[in-house]
Amino acid sequence: MTHPKHTPKTPGALTVFDPAAVRISYAPPADDSTPDSADDVAETEATAAAAKSTDLPGLAALAEALRTAAHLPGVVVVVDSAIGDNAAAGGHDRCSRTPVLELGADLLGEPRRQVLEGTLAHEVAHLALGHPTRSWATIWRNAARAAVAGALLTAAAGWLQTAVVLAALTVALCLITVRVRRLEEYDADHYAVTLLDRLGQPGLQILTTMLVDAARDEPAWYSWGGWVAGEHPTAAARLRAVGRGMPAARHILNPLRVLFGLAR
Repeated sequence: MTHPKHTPKTPGALTVFDPAAVRISYAPPADDSTPDSADDVAETEATAAAAKSTDLPGLAALAEALRTAAHLPGVVVVVDSAIGDNAAAGGHDRCSRTPVLELGADLLGEPRRQVLEGTLAHEVAHLALGHPTRSWATIWRNAARAAVAGALLTAAAGWLQTAVVLAALTVALCLITVRVRRLEEYDADHYAVTLLDRLGQPGLQILTTMLVDAARDEPAWYSWGGWVAGEHPTAAARLRAVGRGMPAARHILNPLRVLFGLAR
């Protein structure tokens, strides 16, 4: 993994918030429809409550500092109560084509400040490393789709042996796809530490706090083996990788090593 080049900054100095570069949104684009269920009303009220209780300028300043350290041209942060304490990076704003990341409203608030900082740094790292738009996982996933289409067509034609081979190939390609996604999670953790360090913050401590918090909510079935089919490593595996201070090994072009090397 190669980190984007950066210009040295004064340690501990947060960049002044530039509203043209960072936008914070608490709700999806407004429309004329009226909520038609109690769940819709509850979600709207939760989002409004989050907006009132959050230090919006502080969140914007943190996002601005991180996107500047990562040399992103801009970022749109959407705070969404519907995703709880999860977060995701991906997609672009329809008007400006600016990268978008989503933060769960449950992450907001002073008691979880370091968890929020670590999560935001992790998602900005995904954007900076091009994971939503330039991922090897997309290539492997498209190959898996082609294989499953071939399996269905050959099965329909009565070529059962070929269909079985293509079905097995589909499974292997799907496992490679999620393995590549897990590698990207390791890389984003590693680069998030680097971004926070550039701001003069204790990057390793912040990421460790975030991952310990994630471990509390991780289902036992996932840590026992469910991760094999998942796109995220276990929190324990991520903690070990962060502690080593090194990104995950690159075995993208070797399918067997992708499947069996550094499994989690």
